[in-house]
Amino acid sequence: MSGPRLFVAIAIPDDVRRILHQAAGLLLAGCPGGRPRVVPRAQLHLTLRFYGVERGGLTRQRLALSLGRRLRRLPPEPVHLRASGIGAFPSVRRGRVVWSGLVETGGSGRLSRIQRITEGAARELGLHTEGRRFVPHVTLARLRTPARIPGEILQAMDALVCGDPPPVFAARRIHLFGSILTSAGAEHELLASIPFGASPLPPDAAG
Repeated sequence: MSGPRLFVAIAIPDDVRRILHQAAGLLLAGCPGGRPRVVPRAQLHLTLRFYGVERGGLTRQRLALSLGRRLRRLPPEPVHLRASGIGAFPSVRRGRVVWSGLVETGGSGRLSRIQRITEGAARELGLHTEGRRFVPHVTLARLRTPARIPGEILQAMDALVCGDPPPVFAARRIHLFGSILTSAGAEHELLASIPFGASPLPPDAAG
């Protein structure tokens, strides 16, 4: 039996997840392409790097240690993030994955630096460099077939996630997850919590 698929992410606070999940629910009202598969509220997160199936030299222990060494060099200050509107991959005209963008407030560039750190850990463990440009986002739903997302639905979703004022939250750590595919969908297990400027914490200390 193969191991879980490993990835690192920034957690989204429950009050922000509630808003994002509510916005995703608007897709059920009349989005073409079949009934969308809305991401469960508890699984909404900002993925920083997907590493693949745990096997060989790619283990949770080695990955957590590599990330911990790198993140320990960062100042412990949090990264402040806010939602920045709705988009879709590959485009809203032929959407397959619907998401909410995230932007860092204050313009410090810490989020980009943290993402580069997760990429550095991948190289240390012998993985190929991620070729795609990093676009900070939270996946909200997946359409069964590519379809144009109606403008009125996009506008309603955008109004929810951006708010007035838009919800802002602080991230002080990243989380290492293991994902297992089941007949009911993906199940995520928290494997480690790694704060900025400190050593890795066990899962029961994550927050």
